[in-house]
Amino acid sequence: MTLYEGATSEGGKSPSIWDYFSHTFPERTNMQNGDVAVDFYHRYKDDIKLMKELDMDAFRFSISWARLIPSGKVKDGVNKEGVKFYNALIDELIANGIQPSMSLYHWDHPQTLEDEYGGFLSPQIIEDFRDFSRVCFEEFGDRVKMWTTINEPYIITVAGYDTGNKAVGRCSKWVNSQCKAGDSATEPYIASHHLLLAHAAAVQEFRKCNKTSQDGQIGIVLSPLWFEPYDSTSLEDNEAVKRALVIELDWHLDPVIHGDYPEILKKQLGNRLPSFTAEQSKMLKNSSDFIGVNYYTGRYIAHLPYVDPARPRFKTDQQLEWRVTNHSNHQIGPEEDRGILHSVPEGLRKVLNYIKDKYSNPTVYIKENERTNMQNGDVAVDFYHRYKDDIKLMKELNMDAFRFSISWARLTVSGKVKDGVNKEGVQFYNALIDELIANGINLRCPSIIGIILKFSRMKFGDRVKMWTTINEPYIITVAGYDTGNKAVGRCSKWVNSQCQAGDSATEPYIASHHLLLAHAAAVHEFRRCNKVHINKLL
Repeated sequence: MTLYEGATSEGGKSPSIWDYFSHTFPERTNMQNGDVAVDFYHRYKDDIKLMKELDMDAFRFSISWARLIPSGKVKDGVNKEGVKFYNALIDELIANGIQPSMSLYHWDHPQTLEDEYGGFLSPQIIEDFRDFSRVCFEEFGDRVKMWTTINEPYIITVAGYDTGNKAVGRCSKWVNSQCKAGDSATEPYIASHHLLLAHAAAVQEFRKCNKTSQDGQIGIVLSPLWFEPYDSTSLEDNEAVKRALVIELDWHLDPVIHGDYPEILKKQLGNRLPSFTAEQSKMLKNSSDFIGVNYYTGRYIAHLPYVDPARPRFKTDQQLEWRVTNHSNHQIGPEEDRGILHSVPEGLRKVLNYIKDKYSNPTVYIKENERTNMQNGDVAVDFYHRYKDDIKLMKELNMDAFRFSISWARLTVSGKVKDGVNKEGVQFYNALIDELIANGINLRCPSIIGIILKFSRMKFGDRVKMWTTINEPYIITVAGYDTGNKAVGRCSKWVNSQCQAGDSATEPYIASHHLLLAHAAAVHEFRRCNKVHINKLL
């Protein structure tokens, strides 16, 4: 599957819609693709070993429709290499005490189905998805107890058919000039309609398959945000929040629980919202043993008073705007590094209570959740304990150099050499350097400054050829002393209310001044040290 498997042209796999999208329009995927990803296809045993060491007892992964059934149609044959891979993966997980959880559809299907009939814009895909699901249940159902059908139908349809910024990249031309075709007013609803029916068809197959586990479960996974009114005193904003929750949750929950769309959407959208037949409604009703929730963030919602009737589209149908600050300029939550998500942990409880109260307390599993700025380096990638495994992987990847930073606090606890050097820290870096060299990997590495440089050169300079002093002084000073969103977190109070102290007008320049002088002092020590490698670079 595109997010993690890699090996997109190996093992009999055909191109998926994401393979096509990322290679045909690389500028729309930040020049990235899934050709390698995390190379799980080749490295799954190593990854499972790490899972076991972390005491993980379950692992959720997605199956690639294009790997299992390259043409997308069972009648054309099932790929034996694909079956073999997933069987080996499942068996390896179970052998290590890890329960597999399988997702049937995580945003990608064979490109052949897109070329032939338009993928999820056509009702033909429902029966092809049914057949694909049946093969999965028959091949893997005796060992996999937890199944999900569609992962995040909201994102699939909105990003794929309204904004066009994810595969299949369709939208109205006036929405995004990069879209080659599409209709943002109708296609999101059509694609979502067929996703729901594909889900229901898969659940039908699951419940009648005699090869699935007796205690197996199957459900759909949604991706709701939580919403608060932009102005809590505004009736219009409060009503807009209700509409936002309907389109985020009820649009897909009502059909899988009650068998039909919310009445408010049917009245509002008219014939732009497809309708279910009586048979389809019966198939959909109670078609999830559980509801999966992927929760990441929240937004303020403001009523949008005017929408251009000549340019209808999904994004403006509900007449609302998402905002990260309210009318008092209060941010919904702290930003994470990229500024895309904001940490709104209380929203998860509110989402769960909304589902509980509105849908008679169904079983809910939290499938994905992240508080992006509540992290620290206590574990990180655990390089301190796992460096030998990591170096082994570097060697397998034919890496010939590795750049790393030395922790000043690990070598000198007080920060001053006169107070003593930590022998365990010296031992760790010596072992790391020797392990790298033993595996043919050059050191392009330690980033160190100030009073520790002389000691480091004495201890490691005979083996390290390339050194850097300060890494990214601009970011250190601006983020640490002007905006305050990185350590040391200083800034003027009016810039960021979370800063406890600082002066954004002066401190960035003072800190940068001392960083430059520390760099120069380090270079001075480097050039007069007689233990550095003769081919040294700094």
